[in-house]
Amino acid sequence: MKPQYLIYRTNQPIQSDEVLRELHTAPKALINQYPWLTNMLDYQPEANAAMLHDDGGIHVLLSAAEPSQLVTTVYTKDHDPVFQDSCLEFFVRPDPLKQDYYNLEWNANGCLLVGYGPDKWNRTQVDPSKYESFYRRAYIRRRGVNTFWSVYCYVPFHAVGASDYSLRQGWSGNFYKCGDHTPHPHYGCWSRVNSDNPDFHLPDQFGLFEFVDEYTQ
Repeated sequence: MKPQYLIYRTNQPIQSDEVLRELHTAPKALINQYPWLTNMLDYQPEANAAMLHDDGGIHVLLSAAEPSQLVTTVYTKDHDPVFQDSCLEFFVRPDPLKQDYYNLEWNANGCLLVGYGPDKWNRTQVDPSKYESFYRRAYIRRRGVNTFWSVYCYVPFHAVGASDYSLRQGWSGNFYKCGDHTPHPHYGCWSRVNSDNPDFHLPDQFGLFEFVDEYTQ
């Protein structure tokens, strides 16, 4: 059975401390599926996601905890291949009647990579000049030997081609934690992916997102 995440409503301003507090207390989607482990001692960092929505878009907060020496932040600009760094990713198909889905990927520096298309091999990279539509902030905190990092992003509905119909029908998507060129390459997901090799571009295995008009408690 596919996992489901309920996106509750908020009336807090974009990028505000208030909306961040609500995201921290919102239900968490645990990124704790690591289908491609060779053994149980392989690297499996803790990571999770939370979302809220308002009339104009969704607030997304992705968080990870990793040993500081394993956090890799080579890339410093938007549109760089941030998936090679310590990376958190949000893939979303906002319209069930269309094949296209979006991939939004961030490293711990908060650098963003965005693309869309129907599958892994047919993707269009969004021009960085349009990234201003995605309001975002990155947070990084070191405590002892560990680093806790997170990225906040506000995703306007219009930026991902969402319609009133798609909001009523619900979205599908997945959250990922990865790092291709880190000291310990790893590939984690919220909705489990069944494939022989790491592959995040399998929309038929996305989980389900449902918009709820109730506010979080």
